[in-house]
Amino acid sequence: KRINYITFGGTYPNQPQPNSMWRISYLHNGSWAVLEEGKGGWIDSGIYEWGGSAQYPIVADALRVQVYSDGNNDLVSIHLRGRGGVSQYVDDSAMATKATLIQYLSNSSSAAKVKEMPENKMIVYPNPAINETSVSFILPNTVETIQIFDVTGRLVRTIENGTVDYKSSVFFNVQDLQNGIYYIKSTHNNGNQFYKRLLIQH
Repeated sequence: KRINYITFGGTYPNQPQPNSMWRISYLHNGSWAVLEEGKGGWIDSGIYEWGGSAQYPIVADALRVQVYSDGNNDLVSIHLRGRGGVSQYVDDSAMATKATLIQYLSNSSSAAKVKEMPENKMIVYPNPAINETSVSFILPNTVETIQIFDVTGRLVRTIENGTVDYKSSVFFNVQDLQNGIYYIKSTHNNGNQFYKRLLIQH
């Protein structure tokens, strides 16, 4: 199924989730790809939305929502709700469609956008990292370098790579790096650069 819009509600007010980690993935041709991931945010009584009529569609056989502990805080019992509810932070009762939506929205006024390539995205997982983490991309890439910088901007690691496609990841060990915040920078043969924050917690 071609999908370019996903939306649903987070938890109810009596199920706070500010520290819960979450990941949304989709299955295509037998492989799972991460669409988005993060901590707290929409799942803490908010609303999740991805895409829209101008979004280049993904092709998915299934969607998966994962919620897990950050390792320091307990994960309480939760359930996801449809749109149209009232939570601690959001009054969504005016939403015409009271449901969880996973659909394709056409955009007849911008038909040319369908031919555009989707925006690429770098994914770092796990993040926070303990001993090892990985870097992957939604679209096929030829990565020239992946560099890790500390918060002062000092280069602490350079990794050389070849072709990285959306089904594979580049794994690297971070055991020798001290706890704290780092920034990962990838440089590609087409001149594109991507940046992602990495938290290391041994």
